Amino acid sequence: MSAEEGSCGPVVVPPAVLEGLETVKRSGAHMVERAHVLVLAKRMDYRQTVRWVEENPEDYARGTLCGFEAGE
Repeated sequence: MSAEEGSCGPVVVPPAVLEGLETVKRSGAHMVERAHVLVLAKRMDYRQTVRWVEENPEDYARGTLCGFEAGE
């Protein structure tokens, strides 16, 4: 196993993106279902979250496993 495979740190996202992700998660969404997360984020008007998830599919997938944290 490489060092990369063994480490799993949180994915850093802008604060507004994290707010949207947390709200969607609290709604009961299964976060690994990216398409469903996008639908809910759109309905809840978290545009920055929608854009980030669409533009960063690999980071989103890693974040569903390792977590997300706010940063710039």
